[in-house]
Amino acid sequence: MKTKRLLITFDVEEFDLPQDLGLELDELKAQQIARGGAEMLAGLIRRTGVAPTCFVSGSFAKQHGRVIKLLSGLGCEIACHGALHSRRPAEQSTDELTAQLTEARAVLEKLSGRPVAGFRSPRFEQVPLEALRDAGFSYDSSIHPTWVPGRYNHLIKGTRPRIENGIVRVPVSVTPLLRLPASWVWFRNYPGALLEIVRRSLPLGRDAVVLYFHNWELVDLAAQAPQLPSYIVRRTGHSFVQRLSQTVERFKKAGFVPGTMIDYVSSRYNIEAMKESG
Repeated sequence: MKTKRLLITFDVEEFDLPQDLGLELDELKAQQIARGGAEMLAGLIRRTGVAPTCFVSGSFAKQHGRVIKLLSGLGCEIACHGALHSRRPAEQSTDELTAQLTEARAVLEKLSGRPVAGFRSPRFEQVPLEALRDAGFSYDSSIHPTWVPGRYNHLIKGTRPRIENGIVRVPVSVTPLLRLPASWVWFRNYPGALLEIVRRSLPLGRDAVVLYFHNWELVDLAAQAPQLPSYIVRRTGHSFVQRLSQTVERFKKAGFVPGTMIDYVSSRYNIEAMKESG
């Protein structure tokens, strides 16, 4: 019987969300929030013993290499979250994307001291799979199979892992049928009873649950960036840590083992054979 996996993932990135929302935030304050959240993630790992997969932007890694080395040393898988979080893939050619991702991957490998196999696109924007393959990635987690108005509509995309163009694609988890999201702002804004219903339904027919969050959610944004909308700042900081810790424990009791994305992918696919055939 295959082990059921709980795959906690964090997008470790610059805090450019206020810009996306048309709001202003001092650049120094934004950097403090981004770095502080990543450092708090290290503290959370020490307390819980659960090391997540960290999809790190190349820009963040260049600015805060010490933090990336720290997270890697604590057992986190370091994966790639693009070269620059604010850079839109649709505005670049496949060759440009390949070159930028190759460079970002090299930076992350140097800092972590380990191969970097995974990729997740900022904002779940789609990147040509040939660019990922040519940049040396083995898996991609850039599909959130739900509809987020104003962002993306992935309702026609599959919810199960599969191989496409030599890349293993591992979608973020949503509920069956209704495809309710279970990560990020939804995780923090659901009332307790609804969150429990969502949590219970995620594993149905699945051997892995994939959740995603951000480094800056570990910071109390209500205090540090009060100009942001309430749904963004709600249950950030300590409240988020409490809710996430409770969720991990509930999945453990249900028989799920926390692990990294690369461990899950490697246990189910022959990555080396895929590289050779590609």
